[in-house]
Parts: sequence; structure tokens; C-alpha cells
Amino acid sequence: MTKNGILCEIDGKRVSLDPKKTDSNGVNFVSHAHSDHIPSKNGGTILTSIETSEIAHLRGFKMENHVQNIDNFSLIDSGHILGAKGLLFDDIFYTGDICTRDRGFLKGGIIPKCKTLITECTFGLPEFVFPKLDVIQKQVNELISELYGKGIPVILLGYQLGKAQTITQLFGHWGPLYFHDSVKQMNTLHQKLGITLNDGIGHSEAEKNGLLNKKPWVMIAPLMSEKNQFLKDMKS
Repeated sequence: MTKNGILCEIDGKRVSLDPKKTDSNGVNFVSHAHSDHIPSKNGGTILTSIETSEIAHLRGFKMENHVQNIDNFSLIDSGHILGAKGLLFDDIFYTGDICTRDRGFLKGGIIPKCKTLITECTFGLPEFVFPKLDVIQKQVNELISELYGKGIPVILLGYQLGKAQTITQLFGHWGPLYFHDSVKQMNTLHQKLGITLNDGIGHSEAEKNGLLNKKPWVMIAPLMSEKNQFLKDMKS
């Protein structure tokens, strides 16, 4: 472990796993496109999925010297977000962020046979137990139905990359459907990359045309504080 992240040296080859700064002399593996896993600058060879490269570009980082394949390195779906991969090399498997449960278009990650496992544990303690997805779906659909019956609009919040697309797929059947502009932009890229998501209107266009005055509706927006001005405006 280094200040720059995890560094593996195998047969004279340097492999940096989700480094903060890329190593110009080795292989730099980027597991997915969340901002805390994207390097601060280019340099050396970047091994990642095409989806991760495209999403990172949308978020302002264009990967140079990007490759999807290197001999003796295998990228394996981790189930975290679109394009997220684990890396198997020399009997070592690095998961990056991983989710083993199916969630909408995301299939749960599978850990291959290996001698050394390097994993991230955001919720690694046994006391973290989450309800099944179908239970959450049922509860949220019932809540939306109840609020719709009262003419009250609903804003569903989730990270702009990852959770927002899962929410779109699970609850995008409600309408009218609106998106925070940043979520709409990310959803559009997911659609271009082959993910089926229901279309909706961005919040700026909806506001401009007075559509938000016609309640109820569902909007999907990035996770934010209730004190955020955007949410205050939407509630007014």
C-alpha cells in the first residue's frame, strides 16, 4: 500500500490499482468511473472498460493510452455501476467496489478463483444488512402511489452515476417523468452504451415550459442535502 494507492509488482511489472496518479512506467487499472477512483492525470497505460472511459470523459477526464485488453490480465464485471470491473492477474483478484446482488440492469459481481483477494469493504461489517431489492421496490412504489393520490410530486435521490440509473430503471414507469439535468445527461450516455432506460425531460426544460406546475410528477435527481437550493425550489 502506498500514498498513491495499491501497487503490485509482479515479475518486474508494476500494476497500480485505482491509483490517484498514474504510473508512467506500468499498468494503471481503473475499476470504474466514480470520481474517487479516477486518476488526477494521464500517464502510462490505463487499463479499463470502454464504458468507464466514456463515462470518465463525460465527467471531464479523457483517458489517454486507454486499453481494454492486456495479455494475462482479465477484466471481470463487479456489479457496482455500468462498466465497473475487477482485475484478475497472476492469481490475484482486485474487486474495486463490488456488489454481488442483481440490481436492475446490473448483474451481481462474481469473484473468480484466486490465491490473493484484494477487496473494498464499504459495508463490510456483519451488522450491515440491507433489505432485498423487491422489498424496497414494493415500499417505494406504494409510497409514490400514496403521494400521487394526494397530488404530491416525488423526488427520488441517488448518486448521479450509478444509483440514479438504477432508480430510473426501477421507477421510470411513473409519469410524468423528469430528471435533474445532470442525471439526464448521464442517462443519455448509458442509453448510447446500450442500457434501456425510460426517457424523461430535464428539469430546466420542464421549468421553462411550466410543466412542474402540473402535479403530481416524479423527478430523479442527484443525492443532495435537504438544504440544497434546488430541492427548496422544487418544494416551493
